[in-house]
Amino acid sequence: MKTILLIAILLALVGCQSLEKPRDSDLAGVYYRVKPHDTLAQIAKKHKVSVSEIKDVNGIDNDRALKVGPV
Repeated sequence: MKTILLIAILLALVGCQSLEKPRDSDLAGVYYRVKPHDTLAQIAKKHKVSVSEIKDVNGIDNDRALKVGPV
């Protein structure tokens, strides 16, 4: 009985970790507002990163899926 209670408490604690607010270091990066006629290649070159890194971080599947507008 004590083992089951201990496991339940540990699971509850581990599950709560995902509800924590992200630390500032988790949010480090550059925010960029896409402008008309921007391309991933132009943005990548400007910020000295690869196109694939921008796509991975932002969940972009299609190179032409950029949308102009606010961050």
